[in-house]
Amino acid sequence: MIRIAIVDDDADFRRTLAEYIAKYFDNEANKFTVASFGNGPDFLSEYKCGYDIIILDIQMPMMNGMDVAGMLRKFDRDVKLIFITQVANFAIRGYEVSASDYILKPLDYEKDFAYKFDRVVKSLQKTERSRDFLVNDGNGTIVRINFDELFYVIKERDAAVFVTERGSFRKRMNMSAVASMLEGLPIAAVNSGCTVSLYCVKNVDGHIVSLTNGDTLVLSRGKKKEFYVRFFEYIDKYGGGQ
Repeated sequence: MIRIAIVDDDADFRRTLAEYIAKYFDNEANKFTVASFGNGPDFLSEYKCGYDIIILDIQMPMMNGMDVAGMLRKFDRDVKLIFITQVANFAIRGYEVSASDYILKPLDYEKDFAYKFDRVVKSLQKTERSRDFLVNDGNGTIVRINFDELFYVIKERDAAVFVTERGSFRKRMNMSAVASMLEGLPIAAVNSGCTVSLYCVKNVDGHIVSLTNGDTLVLSRGKKKEFYVRFFEYIDKYGGGQ
């Protein structure tokens, strides 16, 4: 699924873009999601590193699109940016923030949108495992990590601890929110307080799940059936882990 954000102060134009995106995907809702924002500050305050493509108007009040992109690139270097502008000269500056493309207003679906949007979609070349999300490093710094780095997530008081190849990172959220964040990825709950990346499962012996990093997790009786269903589905699809 391609996750898209539209940031533009013109509500009518946001609706038009959403319609064009739906048309591109033949209105198949399982292929895309669209979130809309009326200004840069609102978008940045809600940003959770969950988008694949951001369509960003350059000329906006409060904070222009270039400034929004500059802030965004401090913690997300990979998300695809498409600038919307009425002035081509503004779009040229998009390369300073690694924009993928730009589209000039007024917008025509066939001439302007479909061709350029298609190029960006095809450039994603994402697999189901390559999803990024934001966590905290414990020192007040937000860190971007990729699902490929993740071993498991375990509940600790009012936070979730993401155990990764680079160490452990905390994020203030419950396990239901973790499941939503990782929806569609090869994961399974081993107990009510722990979710594991099936990519990193090395062995399952009774109630002990051994991981490729050497850690072991306890598989609860209540989660055992569901875990094995997810695990064997993963084996059938991917042929095993690391």
